[in-house]
Amino acid sequence: MKRYRLSLRTRLALYTTSVLMMLCLIFAGLLAIFSHSTPTLSNMLFSFAFTVIAGMVSSYWVSGLALRPVREMSEAVAGIDSRTLHTRLRLEEWEEELRDLALSFNSMLDRLEAAFRQQSRFIGDASHELRTPLAILRTQLDVLVLSPDDPGDREDFRLAADRMLSRLESLVEDLLLLSDGRYAPGDDETFDLRQLLHDIIVEIKPISRTLGVSIRLDVLLQQPMDNVVGSRHLWFHVFHNVIENAVRYNRQGGDVNILITSEAENLVVRVKDTGIGIRAHQRDLIFERFYRVESSRNRNQGGSGLGLSIARHLAEMMGGQLELEHSDENGSRFRITLKSFARRERI
Repeated sequence: MKRYRLSLRTRLALYTTSVLMMLCLIFAGLLAIFSHSTPTLSNMLFSFAFTVIAGMVSSYWVSGLALRPVREMSEAVAGIDSRTLHTRLRLEEWEEELRDLALSFNSMLDRLEAAFRQQSRFIGDASHELRTPLAILRTQLDVLVLSPDDPGDREDFRLAADRMLSRLESLVEDLLLLSDGRYAPGDDETFDLRQLLHDIIVEIKPISRTLGVSIRLDVLLQQPMDNVVGSRHLWFHVFHNVIENAVRYNRQGGDVNILITSEAENLVVRVKDTGIGIRAHQRDLIFERFYRVESSRNRNQGGSGLGLSIARHLAEMMGGQLELEHSDENGSRFRITLKSFARRERI
């Protein structure tokens, strides 16, 4: 059976009215007592002082009763810590005025629980990613100790150590960028988007040659692109991650096409590859941290599993967007939108 509870406002009004009625009765009783004797100023002052003291005591007691729900909510909230974030305040237990506060607090707990769960998963994933190459290095070192004079083992160890150290270096750099990558509008600079993409292509060229993948840059713009406003350093990371992924996960002899267009006041860059595509059930997961479409292949190529997650994080932090626009068995197409495109003023 549902228990009926008065609202906090109604309860406070009833308590206040009761106190006032009690004080009036006390004052009237004292006047009636002293009316049998000769009324004096001292008798009236005594009656007034006694009534004031009684009013103060009663008010203190009544305020405690009226504020009891607030104290109970405070105690309930104080009992929640990192181990009991699943606990929620039961809305039906609180008065109408406190119900909205309890609802807001429950909503905050939902966000905190999700953040703690994500942090815990991230720490576990990062620990696993760090442990794997270290275990490989340890195994290779044990082999080298057992056969120190075998030049073949030494060469295998050198190659394995180089791969694993490169992977560790990439992972640490990505972790630092993900945790410390900050952006403030005051740090904006003007840069040339076409030159930035050209620099990335030059840097990735050794990988694309090894994999037999060609990269082409097309521009469908009339206006110059040397007046883009934003953080060149962070946008470099965004485009580098997307283009490098398009090269690494392409077919042998495949193509990567980078197309620059504009929509309204924004620049749009599309990166299209001719790889094997991304399955439908994986398309919502590719921007998750440490998620790999092909786990073993990614590890062999030295990826940290953070590339697209970092790229989207940085793009959104600067007011842009990164999304998978299309993917099928013929390849994938990513769309990057720069919100900070500034047109050159005509003189």
